[in-house]
Amino acid sequence: MNFKIILLSILLIFFVACNDSNNELSESIAHEHNSSEHDNHTNNEIQELTLNNGEKWKIDESTRFHTSNLVKIVEEFENQNSTNLDSYHKFADKMLLELQELINKCTMEGKDHDALHLWLEPVLNETKSIKNSDNINNISKSSAILIKDVKKFNNYFE
Repeated sequence: MNFKIILLSILLIFFVACNDSNNELSESIAHEHNSSEHDNHTNNEIQELTLNNGEKWKIDESTRFHTSNLVKIVEEFENQNSTNLDSYHKFADKMLLELQELINKCTMEGKDHDALHLWLEPVLNETKSIKNSDNINNISKSSAILIKDVKKFNNYFE
């Protein structure tokens, strides 16, 4: 009987902790790394997005699905030919939702994962810039950079 209570308590703690972690990810839209992992990213790994010894980096199916969706969102935005503040903010909202899904479902590890981060960080930063600005000139510049960055994904990943 005591074993069942202890087991249920442990499971409850596990589920609460997982739920809290997912909420934090949703709010911050960022990978959580402990400080030693982050130090490894910055000190021991690739610093600029390049091919992997002439080959494209490998991605998992979830990443492929979500990056494909990001490309579709970019293409839809380009096709609508609307450049008002509201259309830019809606574009950023769609991008942020898909980026959040990509981040939440990320299971990649190693150098492929590190390369993905080098692509992902500027995409996320430009998307946030669009979302948080009301200056149409700045938004237009950020959108052009974002579109270019999203489209180069397939040059580096397979």
